[in-house]
Amino acid sequence: MDASDVVTIVKDQVDAYNTRDIDGVMRYYADDAVILDGFGAVIAEGRDGIRAVYERVFTNNPELHADVPTAFSVGNWVAIHSIAPNWAMQDGSRQQMQWIEVYQVSNEKIKRVQLFR
Repeated sequence: MDASDVVTIVKDQVDAYNTRDIDGVMRYYADDAVILDGFGAVIAEGRDGIRAVYERVFTNNPELHADVPTAFSVGNWVAIHSIAPNWAMQDGSRQQMQWIEVYQVSNEKIKRVQLFR
């Protein structure tokens, strides 16, 4: 798998995210995948845990869309700059949110995601 392949996997996952296709999103995750925050704390692990996170995000953000102006890879690692212009905050307000998301891709599946905000 070359560098363009791993970027394509991550971008295709974002495309599924943008259409709120939960099965499409999950198609890209390994069974033992993990999502971490910027400090390394586990947000979700395993397909069931990750699915639950995405379901909650989609429910709380009915107009969700993420723009990805930048994506690059080094080996099997992909970094993207993700911008959600209308993110629902816990207090009910909406604001633009930005993340750097770092993905590890192994055997054509996302194995690890770390979210920096």
